[in-house]
Amino acid sequence: MLNLVERRLATIRPEEAARLLEQRNTYCGQRPRRQSHVDFLARKMKDGLFLNAEISYASLPDGSWALTNGAHTLAACRQSGVPFMGSIYGYECTDLNDLFTLYSESDQGARRNLTDVMRAGQNTFTAELKEIPHGQLALYGAAILMAGMEGGRPGFQSRKATPQSRVRAVATHQEEALFLHEFSGAFLLKRIPIRMAMVATFRADANRAKVFWSGVADPERLPATDPRRMLHAQLLSKECRRGTATAIHRTYSQCVHHWNAHATGSAVEEYSSGKTPSVMKPSAPIPLLATVSPMLPKVIPANQAKPGSWPMTVLSNVPDKSAVTTA
Repeated sequence: MLNLVERRLATIRPEEAARLLEQRNTYCGQRPRRQSHVDFLARKMKDGLFLNAEISYASLPDGSWALTNGAHTLAACRQSGVPFMGSIYGYECTDLNDLFTLYSESDQGARRNLTDVMRAGQNTFTAELKEIPHGQLALYGAAILMAGMEGGRPGFQSRKATPQSRVRAVATHQEEALFLHEFSGAFLLKRIPIRMAMVATFRADANRAKVFWSGVADPERLPATDPRRMLHAQLLSKECRRGTATAIHRTYSQCVHHWNAHATGSAVEEYSSGKTPSVMKPSAPIPLLATVSPMLPKVIPANQAKPGSWPMTVLSNVPDKSAVTTA
């Protein structure tokens, strides 16, 4: 028979968390502590986003004590050095069967899934974002997170991109999410390291990024030496299509490497460095004959316009090179 002997709300400090972990031996049948989850909770505490937790323990007739819920939270508190507010529950157990019952029934709340969080977060979304399926928004949010928030460096290691963090990323970077959605029909650009690079280049120059990635998606009219056409071929290679961490880093780096060549108007050199390149601000004008993807109008000179070739944007001030003569 389980007897509740303590129930209180308390601020648990790192030194107390360490004492509880040392003195209240965890339940012998408990799952092993996952350091990755401890790191995740510790980051939440440091960021001020950890709100509340339940800590429960049990006492047995032989005088022993055991934690039945909250070991990860206490470990995160000890690691981060940040106190947290916790609900403390203490139980008396008559035997090991009671202890098993207490452990198995702990932490069984209905967690908020992606749809629940998106529904709550879309109140801050623009009308355009509200029309995008939740699954796609979650992918955009992951790309924004991994590209580095608030000017941070991109991250290539697996991270806990929770529904909450993805929705927050989309809500605070809505223009970037809409930019990614413009290219949702381009199959080649759907992989996460490519979307990370798309976000990074958009932050450098939004208009230039649209021109650049339109050309990567549809390089048909571009010369063979154009960085966009060369990147298109590179993204189709086996080296960039593998799912390993090395391939993810290489794919992102190749995208940025070709962007930098396009932004500075320089020739593409072979990328051989293992370091992550920084995204450069454009210093060269956008090439005049800048083709775009089928999702956007074609930009062509007026003298090359042909009947029935819509959609297109005609540049009437482009000189007819065929009419230029030399002395």
